[in-house]
Amino acid sequence: MVDDIDIEEIENEETQMEEGDYKLSPCGRLGGMTGVSQDHKFLGEFSSNDEALRFIRKRMKQEGFWPNIWWISDHGNFWQIDDKGNEIK
Repeated sequence: MVDDIDIEEIENEETQMEEGDYKLSPCGRLGGMTGVSQDHKFLGEFSSNDEALRFIRKRMKQEGFWPNIWWISDHGNFWQIDDKGNEIK
């Protein structure tokens, strides 16, 4: 029934990281690089977010798998981004 749908629960599900999602975060000296990981594996360190996202787009195309992409700040906050680095709200 439509009345039984919990909108807050749906919104929370949409903001949860899942197995296979890519995670970008600052790394390197003073956080000047961008690290990419997936499934608890560090995949590489890149000189810019754009370079990291190009790597992810190429890898997704090769694997035929398009998981979510997340940005994790140096303070531990996180939000979902698209493959161009724009925040998804």
